[in-house]
Amino acid sequence: MMMNPIFFYRLHKAKDNSQKGLTLLEVLASIVMIGVILVAVAPPLLLSTATRVKMRRVSQAQSIAQDEVNRVQGIMARSRDQNLPTDGEGDFAGLPQTIDTGELEDFAAPSNLSEVRAVDVNGDGDTDFFVQTFREGGALFSGGDARCEPAIFTMGVRVYSFLAQDNLEEDNLETDPISLQMTSNLQGQSTQPMAVLFAEVSRSDMERSRDAYNRYISGDWIPGGCN
Repeated sequence: MMMNPIFFYRLHKAKDNSQKGLTLLEVLASIVMIGVILVAVAPPLLLSTATRVKMRRVSQAQSIAQDEVNRVQGIMARSRDQNLPTDGEGDFAGLPQTIDTGELEDFAAPSNLSEVRAVDVNGDGDTDFFVQTFREGGALFSGGDARCEPAIFTMGVRVYSFLAQDNLEEDNLETDPISLQMTSNLQGQSTQPMAVLFAEVSRSDMERSRDAYNRYISGDWIPGGCN
């Protein structure tokens, strides 16, 4: 009895096709290898992403701090603008609060929402940062039309993330700026400022500006007759 050659061809073809498939063991091995690769790659990716987000927030905070200095410098340039307080009394809601000492670095962190100004960076209606501004008394003009008005002072700006609101309300904020090292989490953003800036602000268009600056350098800030 002769066998049909077509039958042998189909049988051989079926064996070849079965050998081309993956066995269950091979599939499991592939899954394990993919898992090992993901475990090895995920931490660096997470670290890179978290660091990139933090650095973007730091850059935004630094820009906000510089804008605040520019804003106060603009107030000084307009002269006799009542928006610039000459003492530490009253609620200035984000305007520089005057302190008696020149050690601005030691000025306390804000302890409630009335001591900061909320900033919405992207215009979505939600607060992105809180800004604290403060300044030393500085030197006053000793004469002329601007007698006893601020002539020059150093101001400080701290910009906190919106993540710090809970610690702000609980008076748990710090004053040292956040570390710029790589990170895989929100480390420091809930307690430390994202940016800290100290800058000298002055009015140099007045006749007695140089005299006021010299007295500022020498520590003779308050001329006689000025409180």
